[in-house]
Amino acid sequence: MFWRRNRQRLGITVKSGLPVFAKNDGTPRNLSRGAWRSALMAAMSFIFLPFLIAPAHSMQIQKVVSPKGIEAWLVEDHTLPLIAMQLGFEGGSAQDPAGKDGLAYFASGMLDEGAGDIDSQAFQEKLEGLAIEISFDASRDAMTGGLKTLTKNKEEAFRLLRLALTEPRMDPDAIERIREQIFSIIKMENEDPERIAANAFFAQVYGGHPYGTPTKGSLDAIRTVTQADLKNFVKRSFARDNLHVAVVGDINAQELAAALDGIFGTLPEKAELATVPEATWRPRAVSQVIPMNMPQSVVTYAQPGLKRKDADFIPAYILNYIIGGGGFASTLMSEVREKRGLAYSVYTYLYPLQRAGMMLGGVATRNDAVKESIEIIKQEL
Repeated sequence: MFWRRNRQRLGITVKSGLPVFAKNDGTPRNLSRGAWRSALMAAMSFIFLPFLIAPAHSMQIQKVVSPKGIEAWLVEDHTLPLIAMQLGFEGGSAQDPAGKDGLAYFASGMLDEGAGDIDSQAFQEKLEGLAIEISFDASRDAMTGGLKTLTKNKEEAFRLLRLALTEPRMDPDAIERIREQIFSIIKMENEDPERIAANAFFAQVYGGHPYGTPTKGSLDAIRTVTQADLKNFVKRSFARDNLHVAVVGDINAQELAAALDGIFGTLPEKAELATVPEATWRPRAVSQVIPMNMPQSVVTYAQPGLKRKDADFIPAYILNYIIGGGGFASTLMSEVREKRGLAYSVYTYLYPLQRAGMMLGGVATRNDAVKESIEIIKQEL
């Protein structure tokens, strides 16, 4: 269910209880199929860790190709009678049409709300009765899905997943229910300092590009989404040429090859994706302060980073761990928290997108400590 390398200038967004002076005197290739698979495998190894109980060196990753040419990565493990699948379609909210921000996210919430001749309630009852988990989500660059099932229920699980992807009903009553849920989520996020700061940052740096708008859209945009919009988005976004699949569990390569055709074989051969331009970092960094009645400030900061396919991505990953990604082992934590007691948490992380690379970070601190915290962070960076 839906509820469910050169020195560059630093961009900073501050969400604070009182107007806080935050001086800004510094600043923030397409992702290949191989990089996409790397990302899927990273997610797979994290989400399905319980399956990977054998020593890591013994794990065998198989490339499975179905008769129709659909590829998947498989980690075969018969220790438990369970199967888990991760799937992704390149596209995501970057494909939202103008004025329809949040459409991809909306569509992700509708995919398990009935499919084929099964309405929403019956679909959910089938999932619950057989302990099948099917979920969907949307990010800036992808529409993703997941399935978990007992081996004995795999045929029905695969059938339901096929229906959700190829024949979603998008019934009017379900659309309005999911629309109200999205309204509630957006309203809550509009009161959340971290989310407000993040949205302001992306709008400031990538305004005019699809990355500049929130994945969930806005209240006004969500109000305009129609059944036709949702169906058209699924039709043009879900295809075999932009599909990536990873599977772990109690299934062999031959069985999976057949299942791949059964689930995805009737999808269109090619997706109808709009061309998304490279997202260019705005050349002049600007600090933005958003007043809010609260005793501490949330700061989001960033600078240009690397895409995952960049030859320096792994060195950058290690460097980021040293600077701000290593928790209490990081230099930022040492300088900001341990030595000066300015904040409970301060961090950085790499955020590689298909059309942009970033190094993002954040800190939450007292209003009177914001300026000092930002200056220390800039010195370390």
